[in-house]
Amino acid sequence: MKTFTRESFIVVMTIMTVFFPDLLFAGTGGEELQDLVTKTEGMITGNGGKLVALAGFVIGVVWSAVSQSLTKLVVPSVLGMVLGIGPTVVTGGISALI
Repeated sequence: MKTFTRESFIVVMTIMTVFFPDLLFAGTGGEELQDLVTKTEGMITGNGGKLVALAGFVIGVVWSAVSQSLTKLVVPSVLGMVLGIGPTVVTGGISALI
């Protein structure tokens, strides 16, 4: 049984690119999911998302102070920062591509 080599994969992909170039481009529509994206983005960047980010940070500080271990501060604090900053970065990157 012969295996599929890297060279044959490159040849197949090159042929597909020549004969089917439309397969290479992502669609720029996305209107069918826009309502869901707007609702999800509103939940994450709204008051609920900010509350979860703040709670994660406060829990990390309290947990670290009670156990007197600085390492227990890292995970909840990073989670709080990611929840606070992450959605803005992701939606900014997506809107920059479109």
